[in-house]
Amino acid sequence: METHIKPQVFEQDGKPAFAVIDWRNYQDLLMRTGDKPNDDENYTPHEVIASIFLKDCTTIKAWRGDFILK
Repeated sequence: METHIKPQVFEQDGKPAFAVIDWRNYQDLLMRTGDKPNDDENYTPHEVIASIFLKDCTTIKAWRGDFILK
């Protein structure tokens, strides 16, 4: 599907606050800024994030727990 979607801008107090752009433009923007685009190989598992924020674990402990469970 090759539909061009115009950016959607949300305002706060009459000023632009957030913009929503299509995924392809987002990936292109990441490449231009030197950031690596998201892909399926580089992500942090939900269990690790949940441990850090919900169980107040350190990052190392959260990752260690994720690998022990598997």
